[in-house]
Amino acid sequence: MVVCHTTPYGIIGVTAVYVLIAFADYTTVKFVIEMEDSNSSRDAVKAFFYHLLALMAIIAHLRCMLSDPGYVPLPRTKLDFAELEAKSPVKDISEDAATIDDWTVCSKCETFRPPRAHHCRVCRRCVRRMDHHCPWVNNCVGEYNLKFFMLFLFYTGLLCMWSLLMVMTDWYYTWDEPMERVDMILTILLLFECIVFGLFIGAVGLGQICALFVFDRNAIEMRKFGLDFHTRPSKWRQITSVMGQGSMLLWFMPCVKANLLPQASQPDFAV
Repeated sequence: MVVCHTTPYGIIGVTAVYVLIAFADYTTVKFVIEMEDSNSSRDAVKAFFYHLLALMAIIAHLRCMLSDPGYVPLPRTKLDFAELEAKSPVKDISEDAATIDDWTVCSKCETFRPPRAHHCRVCRRCVRRMDHHCPWVNNCVGEYNLKFFMLFLFYTGLLCMWSLLMVMTDWYYTWDEPMERVDMILTILLLFECIVFGLFIGAVGLGQICALFVFDRNAIEMRKFGLDFHTRPSKWRQITSVMGQGSMLLWFMPCVKANLLPQASQPDFAV
């Protein structure tokens, strides 16, 4: 299932991401590595690793943006809430009274939803393990595309650090040489971009790691239920619930979808 949202702020966010990537690529190759004037194999290696990280970040972003985040299927028939409340326990009906492990009913989608699923006001759908609706990927971040979101943060962070290292190295070895005004301005802007977005991505990534792999909670669950958790799974189970089963090498491949455990089946709410 390919997802394509047309919300204005989402389109602006995605456009900004690719404008920044294109600017960083142009400035790095032309003014930092200076591939046009260089025959050095060292510069070729620098450019290769830069573009490899950029490619991995772009693939992860596209997969996160276009993938189904884990939409809960819409019902073929609408639920009768009066009959449902008469037959089912209150905790299964009211989201406010439910715990993190309970199935609930969404009054907007009018369907049962599994534990840890939440309704997105932008997508107008319930999403399994919804973390947030991200304007930078113009999509919800949920159970099915969380791996791609984490890889996007990972490779973009590495890209910022690699660009920052190359800029600082270039300035160190060419400090006494004259620099053209355009070269200086664009390089300073690149340095500013790497620092600002590197810190931002690092903060977001650290928050995601703590929430998912330490507390086993996403952003919505931390606001709603706090940190007092149910039965805490093993660290391996927490990691594989995001990155997937199988070889650890596949965890770092943005072209491979996470191989998650089978989903829980819908319980019988009838008395």
